[in-house]
Amino acid sequence: LLDHVVGRVRPTLLVFLGAVAILLLVSCANVANLLVAGAAAREREFAVRVALGARPRRLFRLLAVESGLLALIGGAIGILAAAWAADALLALMPSSLPRVDEVRLDARVLGFALLLSVVTAVATGLAPAWRASRPAIAEAIKEGHQPQTWRRALGLRGGLVIVEVALAFVLLVGAGLLTRSFVSLLRWDPGFEQRGILTFWTYASSGTYPDRARVTALFDRVEAALRAMPAVSAVGMTSAGPLFGGGDGAAEFTLEGGDAAQAPFVADWFNVTPGYFPTLGIALRAGRLPAESDHANAPPIALVNEAFALRYFGGASPVGTRLRARDRGILEIVGVVADVPPFEPGQPARPEIYWPYRQSPRWANYVVVRTSGDPAALAPLVEKQLKLVDPDLAASSVATMEDLVDGELKRPRFNMLLIGLFAALALTLAIVGVYGVIAASVEGRRRELGVRLALGASGGQLVGMVMREGMLLAVIGLAIGAAVALAVSRFARAMLYSIQPTDAPTYLAIALVLVLATAVATLIPARRASRVDPMIALRSD
Repeated sequence: LLDHVVGRVRPTLLVFLGAVAILLLVSCANVANLLVAGAAAREREFAVRVALGARPRRLFRLLAVESGLLALIGGAIGILAAAWAADALLALMPSSLPRVDEVRLDARVLGFALLLSVVTAVATGLAPAWRASRPAIAEAIKEGHQPQTWRRALGLRGGLVIVEVALAFVLLVGAGLLTRSFVSLLRWDPGFEQRGILTFWTYASSGTYPDRARVTALFDRVEAALRAMPAVSAVGMTSAGPLFGGGDGAAEFTLEGGDAAQAPFVADWFNVTPGYFPTLGIALRAGRLPAESDHANAPPIALVNEAFALRYFGGASPVGTRLRARDRGILEIVGVVADVPPFEPGQPARPEIYWPYRQSPRWANYVVVRTSGDPAALAPLVEKQLKLVDPDLAASSVATMEDLVDGELKRPRFNMLLIGLFAALALTLAIVGVYGVIAASVEGRRRELGVRLALGASGGQLVGMVMREGMLLAVIGLAIGAAVALAVSRFARAMLYSIQPTDAPTYLAIALVLVLATAVATLIPARRASRVDPMIALRSD
């Protein structure tokens, strides 16, 4: 039961959990980067404190309290933002997500957020506080001392930036794959006109209609009543159909004249009324469609789709051949209809067999109604018509064909938007980290840059030198991120359609986006480095 309820969504939820963890790590790396920069800027202050008698333990406690306070304030703002955004996210969530109606901000969520804030404070503030609490006093209080050199930035802060870029690349790849997958779903073409179709499910009580003859007569009246409504051009019924499931599932059968190498023969089974194919506009490729004369006393017949003919007859027409189906005896194939592809781009249509409804009636059916007007406006009138035929009949799962398609798109759309949001935040944090490291490097190397300019280096040479250092961080991060993305990509397979988790164009496009974003973030401090005044930079000497 647990697998039936949550089995389909478990991989998706685990991917979301992983995305949240990655975003948290990126955030922690960014905060730690900023705290390291802040501690470095206060190195002389800490050295003076130690020289005046402050113990390292006291400095450590001071910085730990500051980082903890920042984390708690950030957690409180995050909770307020979550409360504001919860309704919007819930509106985007697919209704098929199990227990989605129970998702809310409660004591458990708030407690988890508080705990996470504390853990974040410890994780991000521990290393900077420990390092800052033990300054080199003699060097730090020198007049010309530069508190933050490039090599120190590349050592700790540069490492944090590499981690940020790598993790951001993983999330961006996920967002790119989901976006391409969603676009392929938007291009799904069922082979018939989707507009103007209303669908619903209805059920006849077996107590009121105990035998097949009576239930057949009931649904004949239902079809006639619906067909007589204004603006209704066609009505059909089926045990299943595009997007709304049902049917008897796949089963084996024997086939006369089929390629024996294809055995065992397997196909999906459906029953249909004569109006089903014309209502949806599914084309007839060969033979004929079911007719009113195909009743219980007529010779049993069946229709097949093109995928059936291709697989078991090599594309030749199977019209006139016979098959033996479970509980149906021998049926003659009288027609071939066009395929309706599954709602999974890139997946071929499955072999299908259709038999006339009157030769195998069901007590429950899906009804499709084509109208020249708004199908949604027709729904209340359809309900009234059903009550006129039998007060016990009711229309369930009422939806337009466009609603059914949109319902299938809701989950991949939500996946794409959520992972895309995480990826955008991670990219922003990574770029801020790159900018911060390069800006701190330029500030800490003002004397060096001034000397280079005084000795004849051009501004363009300095820009190139600084940008190379920033791009080195990005390249290392991209290499690590690509390896991680390839390693974890298999977990996203269940969320993708018609695209592989290792799709090379997506990886290359995301890498290009990150490189360009890093170049922009590096260019700003690089241009600032080219405008350093040598006289001001060297004045302390």
